[in-house]
Amino acid sequence: MLGMDDSRYQRLEQKMKKRRHTPEEIIRKLRRVEVMLGQGKKKEEACRELGISDATYYKWRREYGGMGVSQAKKLKLLKWIMRA
Repeated sequence: MLGMDDSRYQRLEQKMKKRRHTPEEIIRKLRRVEVMLGQGKKKEEACRELGISDATYYKWRREYGGMGVSQAKKLKLLKWIMRA
């Protein structure tokens, strides 16, 4: 397999997979970033610890910022209905 041992190949493959986050996970991570920022960490460090990019953070903040979990679920449901 491309001259890589299996464990190294599996780690690389896991990094390349895209992961869909639920609205609950998104809001939890957004809140966690805000807590870390309040503790004096830089945004880049907080995002790295949570495994998201800066661009993802800003996208999520634009879309879900200030929402509660129930509101985010409703938004996701409405988007799904509109696509159908």
